[in-house]
Amino acid sequence: MLRGHSSWVSAVAFSPDGWLIASGSADSKVRVWDAATGAKQRVLRGHSDWVCAVAFSPDSRLIVPGSEDKTVRVWDAATGAERRLLRGHSHCVNALAFSPDGRLIASGSGDWTVRVWDAATGAKRRVLRGHLHCVSAVAFSPDGRLIASGSIDKTVRGWDAATGAERRVLPIDAVLRFLSFSSCGKHIVTDRGTLRLPYSDCRCLHHIYATGSWVTDNGEEILYIHQDYQDAYGFVSGSVIFSTGPVSYALKLDL
Repeated sequence: MLRGHSSWVSAVAFSPDGWLIASGSADSKVRVWDAATGAKQRVLRGHSDWVCAVAFSPDSRLIVPGSEDKTVRVWDAATGAERRLLRGHSHCVNALAFSPDGRLIASGSGDWTVRVWDAATGAKRRVLRGHLHCVSAVAFSPDGRLIASGSIDKTVRGWDAATGAERRVLPIDAVLRFLSFSSCGKHIVTDRGTLRLPYSDCRCLHHIYATGSWVTDNGEEILYIHQDYQDAYGFVSGSVIFSTGPVSYALKLDL
């Protein structure tokens, strides 16, 4: 159990190399933990309001949180030094994702837009408009060509990462808080189920969910969740299960 935040934990991310965990909180701070020992490595201060989202760069060298203060900050994961401050959203930043090559950052916001930034310079590349309510989730496809965004407007939208053109709109029956692409790029996995893209014919997925007292894979109960953690909100990113709330946890599955 990782303790240290003084308020709700609202975002958690594993570094791609598996060595670090970053947690963002309503206390406006990001804490960085040793994933093996649970030891606190550093506290990243700079945001002036609730940290709503956090992401690592693909090489694990950068930590990028988004906040209720309408900004995205880029920190050096090894030193804790702030590299860049990204301004442009007019409402809270709810979701973040790096492109697979680490060159772009996508941020989804309560201002109904997705903004795409140059990760090296912090320059704004483009603004993706089309959602009719807050953007709650964002992800890049494995080849980096598509950006998917989920919204409170109950749609998932696909965008061309190079041009910003809207490629498709997938209506859904629920509000999404998380989405990612499958490893083949032909499915979008969400906390409400899996969406198959129109051209898809792929069976690469583990259908993993963390609900109630069990983690399930394709409907089979594979991991019991202790009663102390069952009331927390859980979601899955690849093979990592995150839970946020009064008590947070992160589990990495060997699939």
